[in-house]
Amino acid sequence: MKKRQRALGWVQDAADWRKLKNIVNIFVADSDVHKRLLELIPQFDTRINRDEMLKQLRSVPITIEYDLLKGRGPLPGQTRATASCSGIAQAVLPAQNGRPYQSDWATNSFIVWAIALGLLEYDNVNDTCRLSALGKQFAACDNDEQTLAIFKDALLQYPPVSRIITLLHNAPNNYLTKFEIGSNFGFIGEDGFTCYSQRFILEGIKNCHSTAEINTFLRNTEGTSDKYVRTICSWLIAAGWVQKESKCVQDTFNGKVFSYKLNDAYRLTIGGRKIVNTVLGKSRHQRSHKIISYSMLSPKAADATYLRQRRCNIIRFFLNSWHTAEQCVEHLMKMGINESVNTIIDDLAGFENIGINISRNQNNQFQIKDNLTICHIPQQEEQLAAKSDIEQIKDRLRSKLANIDHRYLFLIDLGFGHGKSVTEAVARNFELMTADLLVNELGFNGGRLGDSRKPDVCVFNNDTGLIIDNKAYSGGYSLPMSQADEMVRYIEENKRRDATINPNKWWEVFDDSVSKFFFTFISGQFTGGFVNRLLHIQNRTQVDGSVINTSNLLLLAENIKSNKISMNEALNFFGCLNEIII
Repeated sequence: MKKRQRALGWVQDAADWRKLKNIVNIFVADSDVHKRLLELIPQFDTRINRDEMLKQLRSVPITIEYDLLKGRGPLPGQTRATASCSGIAQAVLPAQNGRPYQSDWATNSFIVWAIALGLLEYDNVNDTCRLSALGKQFAACDNDEQTLAIFKDALLQYPPVSRIITLLHNAPNNYLTKFEIGSNFGFIGEDGFTCYSQRFILEGIKNCHSTAEINTFLRNTEGTSDKYVRTICSWLIAAGWVQKESKCVQDTFNGKVFSYKLNDAYRLTIGGRKIVNTVLGKSRHQRSHKIISYSMLSPKAADATYLRQRRCNIIRFFLNSWHTAEQCVEHLMKMGINESVNTIIDDLAGFENIGINISRNQNNQFQIKDNLTICHIPQQEEQLAAKSDIEQIKDRLRSKLANIDHRYLFLIDLGFGHGKSVTEAVARNFELMTADLLVNELGFNGGRLGDSRKPDVCVFNNDTGLIIDNKAYSGGYSLPMSQADEMVRYIEENKRRDATINPNKWWEVFDDSVSKFFFTFISGQFTGGFVNRLLHIQNRTQVDGSVINTSNLLLLAENIKSNKISMNEALNFFGCLNEIII
């Protein structure tokens, strides 16, 4: 039976190294943890395969199937809150709510962490885990000092640790916020590495009306990269290399300086500064051996299989060998992978952003100098995956976006809803990134509104404003009449500005000087008779509007950023009563 490809390497919300040691001690036959498990497992729900759990715990060497280790979630008739303990590792991780075992989801984070740090070996053919040599040393430690020493060695094998330490080392005063680190972390412009610029965060805070609103905004505006950063920094704090602080940050909006103290900021300690030479391989310090899981090369993208294959081959090509990006294109072509130079450059930047050391010489050649091992590569018989339409669109745009940050290519994925059913998180990210592009990359005023009875995004420049509705649809968006009527309501509310009709007064996002308005719908692509619905809205409101797909939105942004057109000229495009084509 074909085993599933596990998403390994990237960790969120697992930070306690003592709990990590519990996971490792499952695989040590004479440990207290192991002995306790032999007593606990017979008490598990009778629907759990307890006999197989006990059999694998008594194997030599101890080798355990991943699902038996992690657990399976709620059994029939149970909710997640009432789920029985169904995994070996769940039983050694007490939950914060007082329950003596952790959920399967939270337990998985600790298992992935142990594998990422090389404390457990994962066999992707048999889908099993066993103790590594480093894990044996970790488990054998008698005190915290010894345990932390092995923990630090393990951290240095994990490339993202090197990335964060390097960013802090190069920052003024070795001091950065979570958002500053997250904006330079991971494969930018891809699902699994969402991030929001610090300017965007400040803009959102500025538009909040209370501390409760600010807290809600910050909770809901944390990108995936930001979560990885927060988790990894907690490990670095435990290692004594980083300390957490608050940082007062500021930016200028509409000519006025706005400042706010962000709590998630990190600074290198003296110990952290001492470890930099090892991380960078400077002086007489030998660079640490790094281990990266195959799935880390693309954890969540719709094209994850294709991207992992491409990036794995690019790493192999540049590992300890000098080559140009053009030579890499030719090399990949022989393997049936057709890519552009811009794509290779973006991937090399992505490797650097996950902690792989990339060198570039005067001949425009690149080399990966790390002593690097890629683990958990699928068996060789796996066929080369086809590149999806979404990835092809992004590749075509890369060469055209000379001035727009390529992280905004993620708008293409979002506009199509990742090619699957659209979740609330996808819809929110689509709104947030659209606002980020327009406000922070291009300099429009306004931002994301996106709550109940509000448009998704509103921006303006001088006297012209734009009311935006984001629609993420995998098969294309036809602008149904119900959503056309919703836009009519927004336009009429903006005209009347009557708090008795809508007490949230969303229109206050516009300055009093804004007197001319357009509306638009943004999606991955448009289908059906959307022009008729645009005319319907215009006939009822006497306000002109349009639709624009995410590709053309990015091209329009490039024209603005390169000064080919002004911001107000660009806004006037949105009154065409048709689809905007650049």
